[in-house]
Amino acid sequence: PSHWVQAKEEVKKSHEGYSELNQKLKTDKLRIMKLINKFSNENGGQTPDMEMIKKLLSMEFRQQDIVTENEKLKTFWGYFDHFINQSINGIRKNSTGDSIAPSTIKTYNTLKNILRGFEVHTGKKIAFENVDLEFYTDLIEFMQNVKQLKKNTLSKHIRTLKTILREALDNNYHSNIKFSSRRFAAPNELTTTMYLTENELQDIYKMDLTARPGLERVRDLFIVGCYTGLRYSDLQ
Repeated sequence: PSHWVQAKEEVKKSHEGYSELNQKLKTDKLRIMKLINKFSNENGGQTPDMEMIKKLLSMEFRQQDIVTENEKLKTFWGYFDHFINQSINGIRKNSTGDSIAPSTIKTYNTLKNILRGFEVHTGKKIAFENVDLEFYTDLIEFMQNVKQLKKNTLSKHIRTLKTILREALDNNYHSNIKFSSRRFAAPNELTTTMYLTENELQDIYKMDLTARPGLERVRDLFIVGCYTGLRYSDLQ
């Protein structure tokens, strides 16, 4: 704005390269006026509305039609973004009808970053139609060897990916069912379950934390969670 002359609709002379910029603006303005006049002549003198002008400009300057929202949803990344936004906005629900937890949404975004990294690493763009067993094998190798993820973390991301693909399929945004193959599975590994005994819980409960009320509250919430099965986020 500091280098712009509104009255003349041009760049100030104080701006480096102002002459070339102003010439480009004049050329583009002329092209736009020709587009509008051409549309008007071909449509009985009708003046194009804003959406039509955007489309005309897109076709003229980018040589492509503006992608509609429905068309975006038919692309893998368009649907992935929609999936996350619907979860954040509370429109998507989990299997019990509750809103998607923030920790789950974080998992969605982590998977998104992994898949973007996979595209960069392999040089292959992800699309609904190319999600097959070869893609699965390459993705597993990427997550194991490049991202160095543990099998259970890797498994969680595969399950999330399959959920996204399944919901998109159910909504008729693609027709690829190769991800439904039993070979397109989420690998697991055995883990050692760590737990506290009843006596250990009692020792924690009886611990004197009156001098540190913050820790005392955390301790109490932890004990309640242990006996009720509620997550810490549910108790906050």
